[in-house]
Amino acid sequence: INQENAGQGAARNAGLEVATSEWITFPDSDDLLVPDAYETVAKAFGQNPDLVHFSIKVVYEDGTPTRKQDHKYYTVTRDGLCKLDSKTIITADGSVSNKFFRRDIIEKYGIRFEKIRYEDFQFSKEYLLVSDNIFCISRPLYIYLRREGSTMAQTFLRTPYSIDHLRAFQAVSDFM
Repeated sequence: INQENAGQGAARNAGLEVATSEWITFPDSDDLLVPDAYETVAKAFGQNPDLVHFSIKVVYEDGTPTRKQDHKYYTVTRDGLCKLDSKTIITADGSVSNKFFRRDIIEKYGIRFEKIRYEDFQFSKEYLLVSDNIFCISRPLYIYLRREGSTMAQTFLRTPYSIDHLRAFQAVSDFM
């Protein structure tokens, strides 16, 4: 796919338009996966989940120790197939990089990334709202490299992009 740079969400939407696989995931090019990550996830497919969700390990580019809130936010606390409930929907992290989504559910409900900077949250929460079950893996399979000056770092620093957090919540509310 060749297109002008219109942001991560637009690139992901373009990929969704041509995807033919049963499962979809969205790893970032500057992050890492543990060597057996996808093999581990594939074992969950036999349980017929709507979503597979695993923990993320956050590392800082400059070696700064991980913040407790990062660890808590990105840790999946259970293992195995679970019925989705409101607590899980509310507390699940907003990343799409540590989840595998069923393409048929994405298509059935027309879930796409909004043109905002917090589009992962919006996409994840919309998907969770229409899912019945989730396969949880507490082990961190994804390694998120947090960089100073990254898009996510900027959204929390009282920049004009901070409003996109509210836009993401509004998008989820509109979806409901």
